[in-house]
Amino acid sequence: MSWKVRHAGSPRVVEGLSLAQVVEGLEGARWDPTDEVRGPDDTEWVLIEQHPQLEEAAAALEPPPRHDEDE
Repeated sequence: MSWKVRHAGSPRVVEGLSLAQVVEGLEGARWDPTDEVRGPDDTEWVLIEQHPQLEEAAAALEPPPRHDEDE
């Protein structure tokens, strides 16, 4: 099962990846949550952060919301 990733808007595609390799690249900052991914059964490119199999991994990278204390 081969996954493809490309930086948002880039024509250059990295192919032949497993789902685990995509997650590793995301966690290692090789790709951003806003880069695009295409799974083996996908017909179109999807933002990594919006792909059902990668949403959780992408959300884990985002820092928690900051609460400013006005005192």
